[in-house]
Amino acid sequence: MSVGEAAPSYAALCDTRKTHPLLAYALRRTGLRTGRALDIGAGAFGDTRYLLDCGFDVDAVDPDPVATELAKGVVSGRSRFTMVADEIQNHRIIPDAYSLVVALHVLPFIPVDAIDRVADDIVSGLRPGGVLCCTHFGVRDSWVISDLPINGVTERRAAQLFTGLQPIYFGVSEHDGFDVEGNPKHWHVLRQVLIKA
Repeated sequence: MSVGEAAPSYAALCDTRKTHPLLAYALRRTGLRTGRALDIGAGAFGDTRYLLDCGFDVDAVDPDPVATELAKGVVSGRSRFTMVADEIQNHRIIPDAYSLVVALHVLPFIPVDAIDRVADDIVSGLRPGGVLCCTHFGVRDSWVISDLPINGVTERRAAQLFTGLQPIYFGVSEHDGFDVEGNPKHWHVLRQVLIKA
């Protein structure tokens, strides 16, 4: 059973207006203003809308049928937006195409046997000076230690995953809280902002 089969639509449970604070931080810290962005696991398109409002062209990839429906609202009046309804491991990332790649709360759901290839594709898809903003679940996250097929990483593994990118920010947080459905969850989250030299 996949995570998608075990859980309801993530996009349906999220706030469509919410922008992840790591993305806002990454843009402030790097000074990146415009360009072409790839939003992997776009969900309810909060980050996509933020990027479009900032002047980016955005390609979003998400297999969730609810996300596909929500994309119709994003498309309205936005010629700089495209949506692909697919898993990122099945999608070809165009080399040297992106000034920004956003992968927030999606990397843990990529199958273990595909994560290295996807990471290489992300690095290849970034232009020189391009920025990656991403999160991982650490090895003590309650979903990682459950029976769910979740991909957890150590801090060392996260730091080594995107060969060819230089770190700008690396943060770790761990706390007890709730998931998007309101269920208790121990969060162990690794956050990265990296740049391609």
